[in-house]
Amino acid sequence: MNGYEKPVVVHFLGAPSDHIQREGVYPAQTLAHSAEVAVALLNGQEASPVQEVTVETQSLALNHALRLGKEQRYVRGVFAGGTFCFEAQLICHEAGITGYSNTPITTYAALNDICNSQEHTIVDMGDDAFTQGRPHPMIDPTLRNQRIVQEARDPETAVILFDVVLGYGASEQPMDELISELENLKSEQEQLPIFIAHVCGTDIDPQSRESIIQMLADQDIIIADCNAQAAQLAALIINEQNQ
Repeated sequence: MNGYEKPVVVHFLGAPSDHIQREGVYPAQTLAHSAEVAVALLNGQEASPVQEVTVETQSLALNHALRLGKEQRYVRGVFAGGTFCFEAQLICHEAGITGYSNTPITTYAALNDICNSQEHTIVDMGDDAFTQGRPHPMIDPTLRNQRIVQEARDPETAVILFDVVLGYGASEQPMDELISELENLKSEQEQLPIFIAHVCGTDIDPQSRESIIQMLADQDIIIADCNAQAAQLAALIINEQNQ
C-alpha cells in the first residue's frame, strides 16, 4: 500500500489471513470481525482478535442439545443473506461438518433438489432459483418461513440456523408470520430442533431490533451476536450430538 496512509480492512471469505497480510492492510477473520477491526482502527486502538464464543453461550447451546432425540443429527441453514450462507458453510466445514447447498463452497456438494435438504444442508433462499418472479426473502420472507417449517418437521433435523436481516427495503414485520408458524409447530409435534438466529441490523433501522430479538427469545430461540457465532454454536451442538 505504498503512498496510501489510510488503513484498509480486508476479509475475503475462505482466504487465509496470511495471504492478504500487507503493510497497512488488516485482515479480518469473519464478517463481524471486519467491522470490529474497522471501528478499533478508527478509534486509534489496536485491532482486536476475533471474538470467541463465550463459555456461557457454549453451555447454553449444549444444554439445549440434551433434549435432542437420537435421530436428530443434521444442521439445516436457511438464509436470506447469500454471504451469510457462504460464511456459515465455511465455519461448519472448519468444524468438520460438510454437506450440501444450492450455492455450495468448494467442500460442499450441490443439492440434488434445491427444495429438499439432504443430510447437513445450508441454503441461500435469496438465490436466483428462488427469487425469479417474486421478491427477495429479505423483502417477503414467506418462502424462507416455509423452508424453516419444512426443516423443523424433518425428524432428522437437529439445528435450524437462520438470519433475520433488517434495514430499509427489508420487510417491516419480518417475524410475525414465522412466530405464528413456530407456535403452531409447538402444538403439533413434541420433538422440535434447536433454533439459532442472528439478527443483522442496528437500533436505528426501521424495524425494532430489540423487539425482534425479544420475539425470538420468547420462542426459546438462541440469539447469536453475529452470523459466525451462530454457525459456531450450530457446529458445536451437531458435533456434541453425533459423538
